[in-house]
Amino acid sequence: PTKVSNEFDFWLSFGIGSSMIIAFTGFITAGRSMYAQWKKNKEEGTEGGSLSEAPPEGRGDMDIVWPLMFWIAATIGFIVMCQILVPEFHWGWLVFFGFVYTPISSYIGARMIGLTGSPYGADIPYLREAAIFLSGYRGVAVWFAPLPLHDHGLAVATYKQLELTKTKFISYVKLTAVTMVVIFIFSFIFWEFIWRLGPIPSSTYYFVQTFWPFDATMQTMWLKSTLPAGEVEGAVGLELLRDIIKPEYIGAGFGVASLMYVVLAVLKAPTLIFFGFVGSLAGWPHYVILQFAGALLGRYYFAKRFGESKWKAYAPILLAGYYCGMGLIGMTSVSVVLISKAVSQVVF
Repeated sequence: PTKVSNEFDFWLSFGIGSSMIIAFTGFITAGRSMYAQWKKNKEEGTEGGSLSEAPPEGRGDMDIVWPLMFWIAATIGFIVMCQILVPEFHWGWLVFFGFVYTPISSYIGARMIGLTGSPYGADIPYLREAAIFLSGYRGVAVWFAPLPLHDHGLAVATYKQLELTKTKFISYVKLTAVTMVVIFIFSFIFWEFIWRLGPIPSSTYYFVQTFWPFDATMQTMWLKSTLPAGEVEGAVGLELLRDIIKPEYIGAGFGVASLMYVVLAVLKAPTLIFFGFVGSLAGWPHYVILQFAGALLGRYYFAKRFGESKWKAYAPILLAGYYCGMGLIGMTSVSVVLISKAVSQVVF
């Protein structure tokens, strides 16, 4: 247990440090791209040096004023709700999250998807936790509050899909509304059915039995860290947090990632290589082993066998087919398990 704990402490802190350099380089990369585009538009005489382009025809985009009004109204709703639920938490942090950090992070993240394929380019690690600590709040309610801290950058992929499939935006809105109603109703049905199959947690649900204790421990650690100082549990939680998050490991992660960025920049390596390497350092390294093996297989075997241009065209189709098949197998397996668990076996 001590060895596992030490490894967890190291990778958590090391991941924070390496994630910081990902966030910083994300801001820098997107900022350079924005400046270059603005400069180009200005030289070409584009009115106002605009960084945006006209929406594609046929997608049914509404005037930008309406989405902005909806977003402002939704953000204000989040702020008001959080103030009603947790009035002790200062509203200034909510305004900062909703109207300052969220649009900046979403814009930078959206540009990072287009530039590097990396959706986490502007994700500052543990920003929510740091804000709660710095606010001086004491209690646990804020950890459960719906803070207006979002990253809407991933929505650009949906917009591109609508453009490529020539689907109107209003059709996507209708689909989302219908899907939400269907999921809301049938989720309760399936939850009730699954809950009656056996106690939770139990050996029937292996994932829950394995990972719930870990998730509960981590969440409890954060909750205890903001309890009033007079309570013993609060002091214990804060001390535990200080033992797990180690500044020297954070500095090591930041230094290694920075050195890697400098080396790759000097070698003029593609930006994707940096985010691939550092992204593996920021998370659990064993996640990228099979990804790296697949990349080598595609680069040195399939690309030579089918031709590089054809392989690049085949790869997305192969990936889509793989995920579709994996989803079907997963749903089939879940169905078989649910049916088998629901049948009572009685020996006559």
